[in-house]
Amino acid sequence: MGKVDSVGNMGHRKHSANSNWQWSVAVALVICAIFAAAIALKAKSDLSNYKSDITGELIENAKNAGNIVDREFLIVKARLSGTSLNDSNSVAGSLITLPQISDVSVFDAYGAPTNNSTASGVVLDALSAAAVLATNDGWFGTIALSKTNYKPALAIKQPNGQIITATLIAPKDLGLNPNTYAIIADKNGHIVSASDKLKLNSIGDIRQALNFKNRTPNDYSSGEITSLSGEKYFIGTKLSQSGFYIYTLKPKAIYNSYMIRLLSYYALLFMGPILAYFGILYVIKDQAANFKYQQSKVRDAERRLKIAIEGAKCGIWEWDLYDDKVYLSARSAKIFGFNKSGIFSGDEFMPLVSQDDRTKLREALNNAPKFGNIDIVVKIKFALKSKDNPETKQVVNYIQLRGKIAPTSKRNNQLLLTGVAMDVTSQIGNKAKVSIIEGRVRDVIEAISGPFAVWSEEGKLISWNHEFAKCFELEDKKIFPGQKYSEVSKLAAKAVVSQKSDVNDKRAQELLLKDGTWIKMVERKTRGGRMISIGLDISNHKRTEAAMEASERKLQDATKEINASREEALKLAKSYEAQKVRAEEASSAKSSFLANMSHELRTPLNAINGFSQIMADELYGPLGDKRYAEYSKSILSSGRHLLELINDVLDMAKIEAGKFNINPRNISLSETISQVIHMLDMRAEEKNIIVETDLDDNDEIQADQRAVRQIVINLLSNAIKFTNSGGRILVRTREDGDNMILSVIDTGIGIDKKYLPRLGYAFEQVENDHAKASQGTGLGLALCRAFAEMHGGSINIISKVGVGTRVNIVLPKYAAIEEAA
Repeated sequence: MGKVDSVGNMGHRKHSANSNWQWSVAVALVICAIFAAAIALKAKSDLSNYKSDITGELIENAKNAGNIVDREFLIVKARLSGTSLNDSNSVAGSLITLPQISDVSVFDAYGAPTNNSTASGVVLDALSAAAVLATNDGWFGTIALSKTNYKPALAIKQPNGQIITATLIAPKDLGLNPNTYAIIADKNGHIVSASDKLKLNSIGDIRQALNFKNRTPNDYSSGEITSLSGEKYFIGTKLSQSGFYIYTLKPKAIYNSYMIRLLSYYALLFMGPILAYFGILYVIKDQAANFKYQQSKVRDAERRLKIAIEGAKCGIWEWDLYDDKVYLSARSAKIFGFNKSGIFSGDEFMPLVSQDDRTKLREALNNAPKFGNIDIVVKIKFALKSKDNPETKQVVNYIQLRGKIAPTSKRNNQLLLTGVAMDVTSQIGNKAKVSIIEGRVRDVIEAISGPFAVWSEEGKLISWNHEFAKCFELEDKKIFPGQKYSEVSKLAAKAVVSQKSDVNDKRAQELLLKDGTWIKMVERKTRGGRMISIGLDISNHKRTEAAMEASERKLQDATKEINASREEALKLAKSYEAQKVRAEEASSAKSSFLANMSHELRTPLNAINGFSQIMADELYGPLGDKRYAEYSKSILSSGRHLLELINDVLDMAKIEAGKFNINPRNISLSETISQVIHMLDMRAEEKNIIVETDLDDNDEIQADQRAVRQIVINLLSNAIKFTNSGGRILVRTREDGDNMILSVIDTGIGIDKKYLPRLGYAFEQVENDHAKASQGTGLGLALCRAFAEMHGGSINIISKVGVGTRVNIVLPKYAAIEEAA
């Protein structure tokens, strides 16, 4: 009975221990689940707050950038509003020095451009359209230079009706935070400025650039967008007072990077208790092994007691090695499946042992006399019938046989091996379970991507993974369980290039390994006093930090270069202003000199011409000798030619000084041409040159009579001068839309094409023998060109040596001119 109670109590203790173990595991898992849920909620809250911070930051940046844009544009508006147009020649030159302005143009009250402009071509056309929208308070808007190129512009109407227009330069420095980009667009979605890193040079519409569904950005005041290139951004939008929308963008990659860091941190925070749990599990396993050892000692004590009081859990056996017979006590007989105790032959006993263990058992029995003892575990199988269940049940147990050679067993030709038999089936099962658990723990440690090690309370190495040995080049070193922390650290330090503390965690170290990998090593104590070392690969994070630092240095260098360029531009502007003043003074001095000289020369020249005319006409009687009359005519001809030259020089000087006034009125080209032909008819007849006309019936234009007459005189005089005897000259007029084209075509000597670009400018003549033999200053075509341009027209010369020359003068029907002040 004592033996039965002992077995029952042990079974109850075993069941109670298993139940407590299961409850401990369940509670630990529940705690881990609650902790994981709390960490997940905290991480979600942090990410949401970070996203809100980004959105708020972008909106604030957009607001600040809008204030900067308003400030810069209002500076221009204030300057234009305060500009006086009394001296129109200096308006464009003074305004273009402003760093916020790229081009300036002044228009009259009718929208026609004046000669006071720095713009030309497409820019001038666009500013002309802006001038139509000008108001007294100023108009801000956008002008289109191409389908993808838009510029901000300002147009202000002055009290005298004239309009000042300017293209503006959007400020580059908008006070944005790092990694924040900006786009400036008008209310129609036209992009006028964008950060260079967005690469929007070939895109002019905000919808196309940011995949907006419409031009109105009310739905995009904040949020997330995907650009045309596929990049994802957070966006903030603000409307400036000047009417431009400011879009600020921050790459979503920054948020993703923060999310990875945050999740990594919380993952590490979550793994701490998990690793602590496994550490505790390891401690429990160690304690379980110690418990098993103590339990074995208890079983040995009980076996000794059972021998004295008929045994307890163990059965007694005695093997006669000579006769191959075995005695089994009642307990032993029950263990091996016999109904009662007794003596059994080896042939009866061996079939109970599994086939694999029979040979092993025989070898142990044969070697027992040599070693003096036996200790072996065998697997047995037998059939068991129960009173409650008539069906036969196959029982498989593991039995440990332990014994020694009896001291007196050699008497009477006997060799007895006496010992006990113990059922170790449960121990074998527990050992298998422990092995499985140890394997799983080992798999978890090896599954950690970074280095991982566990240290005992005394600072000795317990376990580590392959990555720990690989990172610190310990694979070929002799590291072993129980090795001191200081010894392992000394070996691992050889693989470390540099080391520094983490600014956010004093217990963490950032290590740079020889292969260029950055590892963040974190060490934490468990509740049991053990220490866990775990490393995270932060190489990508370090590369990102280095790239950000390099970008910041480049930005600082670029800022310095821009400031230096701005200072240089200011110096050049001051130098230009000084040179301009000197040029204006020189031009004024030249005009004054020419005016005085013309007066001084005309007075005596008019007297010479008058007296020579009287003498040539012999108004007061014959001169006597006929040669006196010829000399008088020669003096008169030379005087008139000299007077014409003086008049040409004076006209040219007035034109260059902007003081030549023309008086447009309705005139007939055909009448003017007929008068000039009649006036020069004698010259043509002297060279036997035929002058023909081909005039348009509807040739009435609005122009200055004197200027047009001078154009025809100069062109026809040149044609007669450079056409050989017997040649032909054709004067033609043709209507071309809103213009009339006056053409003078001759069959003269022609002009080499290399001289054509120079003709039409003051004092420029073709260098050939005929030109040297002819009288002239080179002002004829220059005056034609100047008079045509003053009417809003142009001149075109086509010539071929030996064939002839054709000069086309284009004159608007309605003179598009600005009278000089």
